[in-house]
Amino acid sequence: MQKIVLILIFVLLTDIAFAQSVKERLRRARMEETGETSSGKTRTSNKTEINRFNSQKQSHSLDIQARNEDDIDKCQEIDCMRIRSECFHHFAVKKKDLSICTDMVENNLVRAECYANLAAIRKDIDICEIEKDLSQICYGWLSEKMANKTVCDRIVDTRTKDKCLMLVAFENNDLDMCNDLATPSMRNYCINLFEQQQN
Repeated sequence: MQKIVLILIFVLLTDIAFAQSVKERLRRARMEETGETSSGKTRTSNKTEINRFNSQKQSHSLDIQARNEDDIDKCQEIDCMRIRSECFHHFAVKKKDLSICTDMVENNLVRAECYANLAAIRKDIDICEIEKDLSQICYGWLSEKMANKTVCDRIVDTRTKDKCLMLVAFENNDLDMCNDLATPSMRNYCINLFEQQQN
C-alpha cells in the first residue's frame, strides 16, 4: 500500500501536463455550467449569479436526498447538469446498470468515470469503448481501479500509460515491468522504489 501511495505522489508531482489538461477540461465544464466566456467575463448579472447559486444549492440538496432515500427519480429533478449526472452515476454504480451511464449521465467527464467504474465492477474493460470520444478518459480512471496491463496497453497518453504500468508492476511485484515505462524519470522512480523495497 505504501508503494502505491509513493507511486501516486510521484505521478501527481511529475505529471503537471496531465493535471493541467484535466484542470482545463474541468474549467471548460464549469464555464459551460456558469455561462462564463473564455475571456473570463460572465454573461450574466449579479441577480442571475445569486439565482444560479441557489439552484446549485438546491441541486446538491436533491442529490443528497436522492441518495439517502435511494430514489433515482429524484435525480431528474436536479437542475444543475453536472450534479444531476453525478446523481445518476451514483445509481448506475450502485445498481451496476450500464444503461444509466449511457442514457442518463449527460456530463461527459462524469459519464466516462461512470463507464470506468462499471468496467471495474464487471471486470470488462471494453465498456470504455462504448463512446470512442471518452475512451481515453475512461481508461485513465480505470487504470487507477484495476491494475491490469491490458488497460495500460489501450492508453495513448504516455504519462497516464506509465502511471498505469507502474501500478501493475507493483501489484505483480515485477521489477522488469519498470523498463516498459516510456518516461525516463518515471522508469527510474519505479526502479528506485523496487530497490528500496529490497533494502
